[in-house]
Amino acid sequence: MGMTLLQAVDGIFDDMRDYLQHLDDDAYAQPLEILSGSSVGQHTRHIIEFFQCLLEQRCEGCINYDGRRRDPAIEQLTSSAKKSLIHVVEGLHQVDPKERLNLAVAYDGGQTPTEVVDTTFEREVIYNIEHAIHHMAMIKIGLRQVAPELRVSEAFGVAPSTIRYRKQEAKAG
Repeated sequence: MGMTLLQAVDGIFDDMRDYLQHLDDDAYAQPLEILSGSSVGQHTRHIIEFFQCLLEQRCEGCINYDGRRRDPAIEQLTSSAKKSLIHVVEGLHQVDPKERLNLAVAYDGGQTPTEVVDTTFEREVIYNIEHAIHHMAMIKIGLRQVAPELRVSEAFGVAPSTIRYRKQEAKAG
C-alpha cells in the first residue's frame, strides 16, 4: 500500500494511542450527553471495527460494514483498544492495496444489502481514514468533557483539506 496512506493511518492511530494512554477506563467508557449518550470508547471502537471489518471480510471478497462484529471490550477498556490498533496496523501492511473487492450497502433500513459496487482495498482504506477523522472530531469534543487537562493537536479530527484551507486563508488574510 502506498506509504502516504499507511502514514495517514499511522498518524490517526498515533493520535488515538495518545489519548488512550492518558484516559482511565471509567472516563473512556463514560456516556456523554454532549455526544448523545455515547462515549469516547464507543467512537473509538467504531473506528477500529471499520478497519477490522475491512481486513476480515476482504478474504470473502465483499465488504459489508453493517456486518462488522461489535466488541464491547474495545469500547470499555483502553487496553483492548490499544491491542486492536496494533493488530489492524499489522494487517494493513500485509494486503495488496490494489486487491479488487465488492462493497455491499443497505440504505433502506433493512439487513439485506440493496447495492453492491466495485471497489479496491486501497479505496476502502481511504474511506476508513475519512470515517476515522469524522469520529475523531466527536472524540475531541468528548475528551474536553472527560479529560479537560488532556491536550490534543489542532489537527486532531480535522480533515487535511480543511487544514490546508485554513493555512491558505491565514496567509491571504
